[in-house]
Amino acid sequence: MAIETTEAFVVRTQKYGETSKIITLYTEKFGKIALIAKGIRKKDAKTGGILEAINLISVVFYYKSGRNIQLLKECDIIDFFINLKNDFEKISVAYAILELIYRGTAEEEINERLFSLLSEVMKNLDDGSKNLMNFYWYFVLKFLNIIGFDINFKICEGCGENILPNEVNFRIEKGGVYCRACSKRTNVDIEIFPETFGVLSKIQEISLQSLCNLTPSKKSSIEINQILHRFMSYHIEGFKIPASLKML
Repeated sequence: MAIETTEAFVVRTQKYGETSKIITLYTEKFGKIALIAKGIRKKDAKTGGILEAINLISVVFYYKSGRNIQLLKECDIIDFFINLKNDFEKISVAYAILELIYRGTAEEEINERLFSLLSEVMKNLDDGSKNLMNFYWYFVLKFLNIIGFDINFKICEGCGENILPNEVNFRIEKGGVYCRACSKRTNVDIEIFPETFGVLSKIQEISLQSLCNLTPSKKSSIEINQILHRFMSYHIEGFKIPASLKML
């Protein structure tokens, strides 16, 4: 049995026995793992507040290959994301992102790019001031690219020509857009309206720091969620629309 150390986001927690918890983490060095934190629910437990969802922590644990649940040794806080936790919309978006991590990643599948993306998005969401759903859409699009389901919003999948904003249709199976002419020769699923197309294209291109400056209409926001959620429902086994988004 080895002692391992890594940075990690607390993805979710659940009670175990009388005083313990099972903690799901997304780690830099090991991907998604589960730890048992013994005695963490006792009144005198020193690390109880550290092992709460969203927190970025440094964790030391006993690792044994082939074991589904590892054993926590100790942990320390790196970032509580205080601003995020004091804002209802921010925390709802953060929970939605963690839900995608939980359902869309395999156990102990190391992905440093994904950990880096998660870190950058959470830090910028913590500092964000408006248009906070943009951070969720940004994360979804980058996440899909990392796991091999990149969505093309630039080139027609049929003819290879650049797409014009007023003639865009989307095919869920292919994860790509079709111009008006090619749409007539294939089975497309969703018509993407010009504003929605423009927002999705910009989110793929702009920096995290610029996301707050992009203001989609309510109609486009609904359409973007429909497109991305239908795509993930088709391609990611076990995907569910994050419950936290239903409250926004």
